[in-house]
This record gives sequence, C-alpha cells and structure tokens, in this order.
Amino acid sequence: MLEYQNHEAVDKTCDTPISTRAAPGMSYRTIARAIAVMCVVPVCSHAADYTFRINPSKDTATISPYVYGSNGSNEARGANMTCARQGGNRLTGYNWENNASNAGIDYNNQSDGYLGGGTTPGKTITDFIDGCRASNQKSLVTVQMAGYVAADKNGPVDSTEVAPSARWKEVVFAKGSSLSLTPDATDSKVYIDEMVNLLVNKYQKASQGGVFAYSLDNEPCLWKDTHPLLHPVGVTCAELIQKSVACSKAIKAVDNSSLVFGPALFGYSAYDDLNASTDWASVKGSYTWFIDYYLDQIKKASTTAGQRLLDVIDLHWYPEAQGDGKRIIGSNAEVSDPVTAGAVAARMQAPRSLYDTTYTETSWISKWMTPREPVLDWGNPTPGPIGLLKRLKKSIDTYYPGTKIAFTEFTYGAGNHISGGIATADFLGAVGKAGVFMTNKWYVTDKFSAAAYRIYRNYNGANATFGTLSCQASTSNLDSTCVYASLGANRSTLQIIGINKASAAKTVSMEITALANFTSAEVWGFGGADTTITKRTAIASIIGNAFTYTLPSLSVLHFVLSSGSTDRSIAIIPTAGLCPIIIRDGSVALTLSHNGTVALLDAAGKMTLQKVLSAGSHVLQTKEFTQGVYFLRVQDSGHTTISRLVIGG
Repeated sequence: MLEYQNHEAVDKTCDTPISTRAAPGMSYRTIARAIAVMCVVPVCSHAADYTFRINPSKDTATISPYVYGSNGSNEARGANMTCARQGGNRLTGYNWENNASNAGIDYNNQSDGYLGGGTTPGKTITDFIDGCRASNQKSLVTVQMAGYVAADKNGPVDSTEVAPSARWKEVVFAKGSSLSLTPDATDSKVYIDEMVNLLVNKYQKASQGGVFAYSLDNEPCLWKDTHPLLHPVGVTCAELIQKSVACSKAIKAVDNSSLVFGPALFGYSAYDDLNASTDWASVKGSYTWFIDYYLDQIKKASTTAGQRLLDVIDLHWYPEAQGDGKRIIGSNAEVSDPVTAGAVAARMQAPRSLYDTTYTETSWISKWMTPREPVLDWGNPTPGPIGLLKRLKKSIDTYYPGTKIAFTEFTYGAGNHISGGIATADFLGAVGKAGVFMTNKWYVTDKFSAAAYRIYRNYNGANATFGTLSCQASTSNLDSTCVYASLGANRSTLQIIGINKASAAKTVSMEITALANFTSAEVWGFGGADTTITKRTAIASIIGNAFTYTLPSLSVLHFVLSSGSTDRSIAIIPTAGLCPIIIRDGSVALTLSHNGTVALLDAAGKMTLQKVLSAGSHVLQTKEFTQGVYFLRVQDSGHTTISRLVIGG
C-alpha cells in the first residue's frame, strides 16, 4: 500500500511512507513486506557508481550452446565446453588415408606422422571425434581443399618437390565410383567423399549423432604463405568459390544432415578483399567486401544445386587493437602478449569492436578498413567503429539469409593475465547475446581464459551453466563495465554476468524489470590475480527486484537470482527516490489525504485510466492492462506525484 502523506514523493531519502491501514483486497502480510522493503532494505541508485538495467521480457533470444567451444577436444578440462574444432595449418596438408600431414612453414615443410593415428585410415580424425564424444562435445572436422596433401611421412619436402610431385597426393572431392572403407593407398589421389563416408559408417550421420559439421579447410588466402610447396600461388576468388561449392556438394552427397562451415578466413584483410586476391578487382562490382561476394556466389550455386551448400560463415578473429603502440596479441599468443597499462586497457575494450557501433579502437582496421562514405581524405583517414557483427548480419540478410556465424578461431591474448580473462568473458557474453552460432578459442589453458569459460559453463564446480535464453541487459558505463543476462529453461532463474574492467572496486545498482519476484541470489566470481572461481557474499534478500553490489576491481561475477513466484507483479518506482515496491495481487493500493485525481498513462504518455477519488484508501485494479511500463499520476490538494509502474503478465 503506497500512501502519499504529504502529497508528494519523498526525494531526499528512500523513506517513502507506507500506510499500515489495509485497503480492500490487501493482506497485512503483503503490507508488512512492503514496509520491510522501504524501511529495512533501502535501494537508491545515487549510492552506486554505475547502473545495470535488466529486463527479462525484452530482447529474448536463444543462446547457441556452441559459442562455448575450443580448438582441440582436450583443452581446458573443467570448462565444460560444448564443441571442439579440429583445425590449424597441419590439417590443410593432412592425408586421411595414412594420417600423414605436412607442417608447412611451421616446421621445415615437413611431412610426418605428427598428428598421430598410425596407419589406420582416418584415425587422426576418429581419435579427435572420440575425444569430443567422451567430453560430450560436438565435433567440427576440417576437410582438405587446397589441392594436395602429404603422400608420406618421410620428413622435409624441399623446393624441388613442390606439388604436384611424388611427395604429394591430389585431393579429389567426389570419387565418382563406389566408396571404400579401405582406401587404395597406392593410387595418387585422396577422396573427400570417401573420408566422409568412413566417418558416417563409424558414427552414423549428423542427424543420428555423427559428425556435427565440416569446415572447408583452413585460412585459404594464407595457403601460399603457410604451405608454399603445396599451394605456391595466392588463392583467387574464383578458385575459392569453385572449390567451396564442389567440396560442399561432395560432403552433402554423403551426409546431407551435416553442417558445412566456410571459408575459414584468417582476418579482416581476408574479409575485405581475400587478402588482395589478384582477381578481386574483376569480381568486386558493387560488393562492399569479399564476404558479400562469397555469400552471394554460394547462394547462387546453392539455388542451382537445389540445396544449401553453406550453413555457417566461418571466420577467424584475432584483434588488431593496439595499446601503448603494441598490438594486444603478440608473437606468442597467451604467453608473451603485452600487459603494459595501455595494452591491458585496449585488450579489455577490444570486444566492443564486435558489438558496439559507437566504439573505435586503435588499429589499422579502424583507420583504413571501416566503411565510411564518402572518404574525404585517404592520406589522413578518420578512424571509425568496426561494428563487425552488425556488418556481418547485414551481408547475410542481403546475400544469403539464414546463414549462421562462427568464429572458429579467436583469442584476445594474455590468457595468463586478468585482462585476457575479462576480454574472453566479454566476448562470450557478446556472441551469445548476438546469436552467433559457434566460437572456438585458440589456446584455452587452465588460466584466465579458461576461467572465463568456467564462469559461464561451470561456475560452481558441478557444471552449472549460464542460462539458455539471453535477455535485455545494459550498463550505464560501457567503458568500465559489461553486463549480460539470461533466463533458465523454466524462466524462474535469472542469471547475470557482471564485469568490472576498472582497476578499482565499483558498486553497481541492479534494476530489474521482471515478471517474477526475485528473492535471493548466489554470487560466484574470479578476478585480480586469482583464476579460481569462488563463491562470494550472497544476496540473502532481494526486495523490489533491485539491489546494489560491489564488483571487485578487475573481476567477473556471476549472479544467480532465484524467484519466489512467477505471479503477476506490479513494480512501483517513485521517480524521486527510485526505490521499488512490489505488490503482487494484480492491484495498486494507495491512500490519499485529500480528494484528488489518479491517472494511469502508458509509456508514450497516453492516458489509459483516470479516476476522481475521495480522501482515503483505494485499490486500482490493473488486471485489464497489458504488461508494460506505465506512469501513475496522483494529483491532490494542488500537488502532483508521478510514479513509474511496471505491470507484469
């Protein structure tokens, strides 16, 4: 019951007066709870450094379970990852028939048995898949598309043995004859559809629990650099399209339920013009970047083929952001990445280049590659936001609707430093909220980057996870904080990831517009110099779906809010004190000291109810109103009080 004793809301404290005289339909238990709200647990936004606003009924979208993935199935034990990719440079020159692979420039252009598997056909792949299955992970297998693979395990390949030569076998996508489980090791060819057939025979089709997805090779526009004896010239746009289409058709012909990922582009210059491909100028036309062209060409080929040939656009994301004049990712990622003050600050801000279209990082990408029309001065360009996810989604909507997004390699570096953990946690929250389908971190060790995964996937040590449905969450200061929120399957649990990027502790005010009355919360987190996720001070009583909490410096916290009820709720938030009250009976009770007028206005200011009331206690029924934000205006004795009213359904 809300009483305006002095005809105006109290604006100097949270002591909004509460009457103890029951109005019709109001229980004294409800009134007592309301009194406890105002008198015992005041919550005022002015006491906090920042505000997190959460609305579980807004912007709800399913979080793909596959955003929590790795490269390799055995990384970060305890992180409860959902998927793994078998990828990297070695896989470009991998021969599934005898498990030979070529290291390229990573090690003397050597062909050997480094990937394991012995002489059993495909065992390098099946060992990986078995590891995924043991960890309950979906598997993403790389298929070979560059043209040749290692023929033997006889050591370094010299410059006189460039492909085609006896040191290589030709890759053929479709065999064109019966597929054998015991491939012919004496011929000069290796067949992709025969490899897929072996995996289907062992594990069944994807729709039956088999291999989840296949990736069309690895970083094609670097083939000439990483594998100069296998593919000595730069890939062209036309070559990549032709090979992508043919390889996808071969995969789908054997297992049409598996997903195809492509083209595994290594970075932004590949996104833009396929790393200055020699034929880009001739095919560019009106496309704004190579991704437009790729999607459009695969869509046209899919229409001709009568089936979707690309399910997921596959990108690698290694940020180019700089701080203190240094790129945040060094030459030995996660081990020797710079941790100067400027580099640390740049690393923690870098994920914003994915989702924040107002943020401009310091990098060659933001300076030269972000699309700005018109470009007035190429000699002195104005840096601009990257906004990568928004641009990707626009390309997909324009050229190949329904295509999913994956970052099958990414890192923000400094996995042994809290800044790497914070950046990874921000990335995971952002891609989940944005509807990205899959991400796979490169190097996930038991350091801060692994802690970032555990905060989402195993925060309590018993594999408890972040929710499955993202919802609206915002912060009043994105420079210093990040916030992500989710609902569980039954929507009775709200989970919030709060990130403090500041070097000092910050108190945040949590303001939740909810259909449920959240009553308490567990808190887990890591930060500072400690990668261990520990249980923090709990919130024993949440009153009015609002509370304050202090985030330690450089920390990531996971709040798990429990709901006492999912009944229809009404939150009254007086504008002066911003102190919420919940009355959960489908009505608003108030007491007027003088005769007056009460009006209910919707969020646009349109009047939906108006009543002239006499002095005394009254109950306004709100059951006939749809859920949403309203404003309750009380006018009596020449005074006006306006309160924000949130009606749940």
